[in-house]
Amino acid sequence: MPFAKNPEILEKKGRITVAFCVENPEISVIVPVYNVGEFVEKCISTLAEQSIKVPYEILAVNDGSTDESLKILQNMEQKYSNVCILNQKNSGVSVARQNGLKQARGKYICFVDGDDYVSRKYLEKLYQACKKNDAQIACCSYDWHFVFSGFYLPYPFRAYHVMNTEKGLQKLIRDYQIQSFWWSKMIEKSVIIASHVTFPKMCFEDLAVLHRVFACADKVVLIPNGLYYYNVHTESTLGTMNPQKICDYIRAVAMVREGLMQKGLYHGKYRSAHNALASKSLSCCQWNVMKMHIETHHLKGAMINLHRVHLLMKQVTADKFNPNTFYENLSGEILTSSGRKEADDTICSGGIK
Repeated sequence: MPFAKNPEILEKKGRITVAFCVENPEISVIVPVYNVGEFVEKCISTLAEQSIKVPYEILAVNDGSTDESLKILQNMEQKYSNVCILNQKNSGVSVARQNGLKQARGKYICFVDGDDYVSRKYLEKLYQACKKNDAQIACCSYDWHFVFSGFYLPYPFRAYHVMNTEKGLQKLIRDYQIQSFWWSKMIEKSVIIASHVTFPKMCFEDLAVLHRVFACADKVVLIPNGLYYYNVHTESTLGTMNPQKICDYIRAVAMVREGLMQKGLYHGKYRSAHNALASKSLSCCQWNVMKMHIETHHLKGAMINLHRVHLLMKQVTADKFNPNTFYENLSGEILTSSGRKEADDTICSGGIK
């Protein structure tokens, strides 16, 4: 839909260049972009050509791309009046999301990854779900798109639910019907602000912190529509796994427990939900450990790393769980692609990258 771009509103804030392009947007869509030249044009065009009738802005946060991504974004900005480019030094997707959120002016926030794309009714359906149910968060389903084969796989656990805080948080933590991805949701900005959430610099950062946002929402709605298309390719988070990602996955599950403990919620149904998350995550990690060893032809070390992953996840669900001690142990527990403890093959670093 056409919106008048206001060229007079231009300012610089730190490393971010801000060009506001829509007056009083109801929705802000934040798109972190880093070296996704193959995908970003489709991402932005599907967002810019939405069926929704309320004003919305698309904030494409260029994270210091070194490929043709910025040039493509500039072409998109010229073509679509509701597209704005925010430029920052290369700092990672977490910082890109944080900076995009700081500049967002919409009442509702959506995050979309720059290498994915969406249905034409993505914003309309999520917005209607929020308004109709007086919900602060609306969640949709999605399809995996395997880029190199062209195969589409719909996410199987689809349902319609309107939930209070307790039910919504439980479903999120279990990570089945509602998964901990920023990109399949529309969230009131006030809820994100109230949660005081920050975006940690790690893989699976959404799993690590999204429960804090859900804990601040009075009502959550889940719709069965598959409105988001997650491109699985060699550079996507879920397309490939390595030791660092496996370590961050375990760290994220631990951060969920830590967050629940801080709010006094790690008991009863929430503890049961977290145990279910840990069990699912352990299976995923062990599967990816085996896949990693097969791909690197180091099968000899597979059992060592499988055992390490099992022990680490066991600590996450232990009665006497100490987050600080666990993170220290996680830093010292060296997981390698060969199974040997070699410093040059270390992936579980002490700091969160």
